[in-house]
Amino acid sequence: MHVQFDPRNLQPLADAGTVYPNLRICDDWGILDAKNGALLTPDWSAVIVVAPSVSAGSSLKGDG
Repeated sequence: MHVQFDPRNLQPLADAGTVYPNLRICDDWGILDAKNGALLTPDWSAVIVVAPSVSAGSSLKGDG
């Protein structure tokens, strides 16, 4: 897994993890480019982003 972020603007949320205002994660499953924030759990086992919109007959797409 390869993670890119700006270490100057992180927001820790106690036991919930850390909010990364700009986060890019690349791994075998693909690329997650969270340009409007993401919460990464403390053990890096999950990342939470804003729910994406769904267009009829297309794939999921969120901000960024």
